[in-house]
Amino acid sequence: MSLKNVVIVDDDASFILLVKKALENSGNSYKIYGANDIQAGFNLVLEVSADLFILDVQLPKSSGINLSHAIDELDKKSVPTIFVSGDKKYKQDIQDLNVDKDVWFVKKPIDTKEFSVVVDSCLNHAGDNLSTHKAMSGLLRRPKPIMIIGLFHLFCLLYTSPSPRDG
Repeated sequence: MSLKNVVIVDDDASFILLVKKALENSGNSYKIYGANDIQAGFNLVLEVSADLFILDVQLPKSSGINLSHAIDELDKKSVPTIFVSGDKKYKQDIQDLNVDKDVWFVKKPIDTKEFSVVVDSCLNHAGDNLSTHKAMSGLLRRPKPIMIIGLFHLFCLLYTSPSPRDG
């Protein structure tokens, strides 16, 4: 397997370290990029040609779902995405996404060995192997709609900050 670029955006630094360790121990070649907030994650999206995104659903000031919509508009190659959250209720939100790429939902805390298998499957697009993990990880495929509303929401959250008043 050739070197694959994986971008992780999660506000929990220990989760990023856990995923890095899990992928390093998997025996495959990954270059891991991590960001702890939505702005740093967006910057990584612009800088790195990612093969996989791992996005926390709940991020300060926005969400991994909004970041995913922005990624889809910027990068037309439909990079697979794994969404993670400690709250299982977001699985339905992920299922309702209208995107033209493979997306997974994995509930935290993760089992590092199973997570490594899911990552490997995502990157290798091993159709036969994916079917065994669909129930565990929530593989979904949806058609892609216009993402204007998602982008608008993301950019509003990113660029609205209190401005100093002249006075």
